Amino acid sequence: MGGCYQENRDQDRLKTPLLCDVVLEHGTVIDGSGNPRFPADVGVTNGRITFVGDASAWTARERVNVSGLIIAP
Repeated sequence: MGGCYQENRDQDRLKTPLLCDVVLEHGTVIDGSGNPRFPADVGVTNGRITFVGDASAWTARERVNVSGLIIAP
């Protein structure tokens, strides 16, 4: 994943953070793969999940603290 980032191939594939519409912070992700649940932030852009991981350095139009809640597609 990583859709909230734009790769810059001209500069050693550096990543430049972009604006996400919503970041769901501090949730527990169950992704449907059968793997164990895990803590993560989820970035959403244009109604689609674009990133799962640590979004603490991102800029977002809205941040929602979902501590204690499950995030699943």
